[in-house]
Formats: sequence, structure tokens, C-alpha cells
Amino acid sequence: MNELKGRKSASPSLGKPVTKAIYVTTIDFSLRFLVLGAMRYLQSRGFEVSGVSAPGKLLREVEAAGVPTITVPLTRNVTPLTDMRCLIELVRLFRREKPAIVHTHTPKANLLGQLAARIANVPLRICSIHGLYFTRRTPLFKRLSFQVIEAVSTYFSEVVFLSNRDDADTVRALGIFRPEKIRVLPGGTGVDIARFKPEKLTPEELKQSRSALGLSADSFVVGFVGRLVREKGLIELFQAAKRLSEDLPNLRLLIIGPCDTAKPDSVSEETARAYGIADRCVFTGLRTDLCDLYKVMDVFALPSYREGMPLSTMEAQAMGIPVITTDARGASESIVPGKTGIRVPVQDAVALAEGILTLARDAGLRHEMSLSGRALAEERFDQQIMFRAFEAEYLRLLDSRGHKLPSVVETSGAWSV
Repeated sequence: MNELKGRKSASPSLGKPVTKAIYVTTIDFSLRFLVLGAMRYLQSRGFEVSGVSAPGKLLREVEAAGVPTITVPLTRNVTPLTDMRCLIELVRLFRREKPAIVHTHTPKANLLGQLAARIANVPLRICSIHGLYFTRRTPLFKRLSFQVIEAVSTYFSEVVFLSNRDDADTVRALGIFRPEKIRVLPGGTGVDIARFKPEKLTPEELKQSRSALGLSADSFVVGFVGRLVREKGLIELFQAAKRLSEDLPNLRLLIIGPCDTAKPDSVSEETARAYGIADRCVFTGLRTDLCDLYKVMDVFALPSYREGMPLSTMEAQAMGIPVITTDARGASESIVPGKTGIRVPVQDAVALAEGILTLARDAGLRHEMSLSGRALAEERFDQQIMFRAFEAEYLRLLDSRGHKLPSVVETSGAWSV
């Protein structure tokens, strides 16, 4: 196991109390794009923070941002021997570092991280579930298996953060864990609205930006951002594009995200070719210049089967892009139907096509949704709201146990559920 890398963050002054927090995610992608903002915020508030995940190139970006990282060979698959090794390494890590807080994110990190934190007697054990992995459509045995995993993962947690109210209602109804542990963050991990903000391109700039992506100036661009897997609704998006070949011949799909080959439902350019729409698609792979890419979109689509609180729909609305998403748990709460976007049934390519066509034919509606989407992002999705919620819960729990608090923060204004 690697030692701490890149200890670049400013520590509290000598003699002042230091509160250590360790964030654990399964892969480097989640550490970089899901929780880096929260870790940096906590550093600014006097906490000493480090991140843990499986090895990966994106850890360099986490370290460059000033957050030390530790690697543990976590996997997203069921790997009993590797999982046991990871559990032992996490226990040793927590005993060595002696954090006051361990906050885990993503399924495997939640399962192993919470158990390791309990074995190591970490005082505060916090768990975030970024969307339950099962839905009403999930086969019974698989659904029950996921429920057991969630129950085990959260058994030793003091607090469990959920990203939407549907998940909270489901957890209560099924009795997966005690209701008093539940904290709902309606904006998930939130969006940096100072970075993701509408900036209109001039016609010439728009033309140049689209040309760089292989898109013509008169294309009607429907964007997608996310992992390229079936459960994100990409098959339905391809089917919708094919249905619109006559009504909307200038439709182009801008598909942004990595091909998740570790998943059995992985989708690729070959899939688009099989549906006969490869010439209508631009696949960019993983990109970090998302603000620039959102600017060339006319509409954003996330026809997902399940979500926690999708970051992509929040980013799109912050950028003033109308959104089409589904009535799936999590995704349905990320927009205001008819005001910031359109909501369609899960796995309904016909309704998705109709939604795209409606927005393509009504520029005035798109403009109204653009303004409303930005207003919603400022009101509900600002990541500072989420960061303060994490901090307030940490302070409440630390104070209740008599722990010294970081010198920068105050205990007033604790977040209420």
C-alpha cells in the first residue's frame, strides 16, 4: 500500500487542534469528480483531509489540487480475496492515521470502508449513498442482494447521506437502516456554479467550437455526459435519434464520457453503428473541459434508468441548457418538469424523441428553460450548500463526543434535517 502522497495542503497552525478526515471511494474517477470539491472545502475549514481509492491516473489531479492520496486495490466487482486484502489494508491505514472521521462513497468503498473503520475504532463513520443500485424493475433476487449490501454497508455508520427523497422513502419503507441515520442532500454533491455558468458564444465562436468537434454550425446538438453504459439510457437515445432522422435531419448527438468496459452493459461507438446512427454521433471519450462542451449543446439528455442526483443534469442547468431526463428515482428530482426541462418515462424512446423534437421546434421554450435552469441551480445545486451540510454534521457529531474542533470553524448554524 502506498504511503500518503502530495502533502501540499496547509495544516492548521502549530498547537491548534487538527481533525483528520479520510474520504474513501472505490476508483480514482469518483475521488476526482465526486468528492474533490468537498475535500478541498474541508481543508479550507481547518480539517486535515486525505483521499483513498484504487490506483489511477486521476489521482495526480487530486494531489495537484493539494489533497494527499492513498491507494488501496479496491475493485467494483465481487473479488473475495482482493476484497479481504483491501479490508485488512484499510484497517491498518485507519489505525496508523487515526482519523476522527471516515466518510465513504460508492458501493464497494461503503461496504469495506465502514467495516474497516469500525474495526479500527474510528470515532465518526459517515456513509454517502449516491443512488440506490436497485429499482422496482430490478429482478427480485438481485434487488434483495443489493438491499442486504446496503444494510451491511450502513450498519456501522452514524449518519448516511442520501441524494434524493425517493431513496430516503425507499430506505424507510424497506427498513434497510434506521431512519434516524438519514440525511437527505437534494443537490447530491452539488455543482460549482461559479465555474458552470452560462456564457453565450458569438456565432463565430460557436461555429469554431462545433467545427473542432466535427459538428456543423446548423446542427441541433443533443448532449450526453456520463459513463457509456446501457443503464444511462444510451440505447433509447440512439433509438430516438434514429426515429428523428426525417423530422430532424440536422440532429447530432454529442456523447461525452468513458466507455465503461468493466460493465457488462457497456456501450460504444460500435453500438451506435449497429443502430445505424454512427454518422449522427460524436464520441469524445473522457473530457475535463465540460464547461466548453456544454456551450455547444442545444439540449442535454440523460434518459437514465436510475440515479442518485445526477451531476450532469445539474451542470447542464447551471449552464442554462434545457434538460430531458426520465422519471427514474433521482433523475426525476433533478429538474422541474415543464420549467427547466422535460421528463419522460424510463426506457421510452418514443417519448424521448418527442421531447427532443418539442425543444428543437421551440426556441422560445428553450430560452425560458435556460433561464429557469440557471435559477434552479443557484437556489438548490450550489455545491457550497452541500459542503456546509457535511461540515455541520461533522461538527455536531464531534461536539457531541467531546472532540476538539478545527480552529477555523464554528459550531453555530448546524444543519438540521
